[in-house]
Amino acid sequence: MMTHNFNSDASALMGYWSPQTSAANFCEVDYEVTHYVAEFINTLSNLAYIWQGVITLPSHLRGQGRELQVWKWPVENLALLLVGVGSAAFHLSLLHEAQIVDESGMYLLVGALDYRLWSHGMSVNGQRLFGLLLGSVVFGVIGWNFVGTHDGKADNGIHLALFIALLTALWPKVLHMIKQQNIERKQQREKSTEEKTGGDEIARKLMWEYRLGLIYFFSGFGLWLIDGRFCYDLRDIRSIIRMPLAWLLEFHGWWHFLTALGAGRFVWVVRELTKTKKN
Repeated sequence: MMTHNFNSDASALMGYWSPQTSAANFCEVDYEVTHYVAEFINTLSNLAYIWQGVITLPSHLRGQGRELQVWKWPVENLALLLVGVGSAAFHLSLLHEAQIVDESGMYLLVGALDYRLWSHGMSVNGQRLFGLLLGSVVFGVIGWNFVGTHDGKADNGIHLALFIALLTALWPKVLHMIKQQNIERKQQREKSTEEKTGGDEIARKLMWEYRLGLIYFFSGFGLWLIDGRFCYDLRDIRSIIRMPLAWLLEFHGWWHFLTALGAGRFVWVVRELTKTKKN
């Protein structure tokens, strides 16, 4: 049976942040590298989200130190930053409060992308209503898990259900908008007196980035499942090959890296699809 609460390590109660109060504890041996970091690779790998948050900024926010003007960042980039910082704090400490910050960043990121996609073209009142409904669900789950539903711990089942639902809402809308905008550009070309040769390079680029994002995400998710299902086998192998090569088999860290790449692709695709003519 797969689990994601490997909390029986001999060193688990000897760390600076001990004891664990989070609902989840992943396959990396607690406090194996340093007394001050519960899961070293799982903490370090969150730099990937911060990196993606910076490189996916709109062009007017990049260069000459403008990346440091965090208060000007779009919500989805702020969410990538929050995911990186929150997840790092969670894996560093394995504390309940840090887990909630980590999950909040995940909801904010995917929710912001959902809002951009589904509210695009709505009236102002429609956008407000949709934002209110989406925000109520997201912040309701955050509050529910912060209070704690099982002995003061978050409910991982509710967390996964909301996160998967928010992700699932992205894919059909992205495909629909790529197809619809492709049709609109085709109609514009047919009305134009210019030469009508070649396909729609914009649609091809969007589809490539969309598929690349899916490949990154599902590859990471596959490693996440393996990490939970075969944890003790992986630990046996890591004990044989030893660090630093053993770190290559810290699959939850690879989940962070790959999903960060996937999130970056989705941020770019959604931003391109929801551009206004002013942009």
